[in-house]
Amino acid sequence: MNEFTKNLLKTSSVLMIIAGGAALLVGATNALTAPVIEQNNIIKEKTMLSKVYGETADYLEWKSDSTDEEIKADGVYLESLSLKYVTKVWTARNGSEDLGYVARFYGKNGYGDVDMLVQVSLDGSLGNLFIISDTMSYKAKLESGYIDPYNASEKDGKEAALNDVKCGATFAAKLVRNGVQEALKVCTKTLSSTALVSLDVSLSNHEEQTMTYTFAEGR
Repeated sequence: MNEFTKNLLKTSSVLMIIAGGAALLVGATNALTAPVIEQNNIIKEKTMLSKVYGETADYLEWKSDSTDEEIKADGVYLESLSLKYVTKVWTARNGSEDLGYVARFYGKNGYGDVDMLVQVSLDGSLGNLFIISDTMSYKAKLESGYIDPYNASEKDGKEAALNDVKCGATFAAKLVRNGVQEALKVCTKTLSSTALVSLDVSLSNHEEQTMTYTFAEGR
């Protein structure tokens, strides 16, 4: 074996060891941080939910396997054949009074991803948006040029503001618009009337969880 081959094999071996070590380090880091990230995600969700209808409201998550009888009894139901953006839906209540709905949607494109809550009234009209996370490369333009004006719009101006995506971050705004539109359809039950046994979301970092958040003390 000549000197060149020996050096090549030596260099290759060193690189393989470094690559293997790096892979192990990344894997170990992910294993350690994943539970923390998931817990922080739940905390963010709970915090943002409390801002939609207030901390005294109860937020009951819709169940994908509810029956018609359970809808009447519990008011928690989710129906659709396939959802591209919506990951969760809640009914907000104050005691026995329904206040409205909240839907969480997630979407991503080549510029980043968005994870938000949208408020939907009992009459099917749109409310405000609440940001859980926004990693868009044009984040500032998306929020100041699109989300803030949308939230500032009156009830009858929400739809026009939603469709006005020319804010300097058009692709991000369209992503948000699509998520809101799907959320509105789900909340007003205009999608398929077939109940899902499990959500077809296909988002690896947004696994379905069934939980009810109650913020009022003693409830």
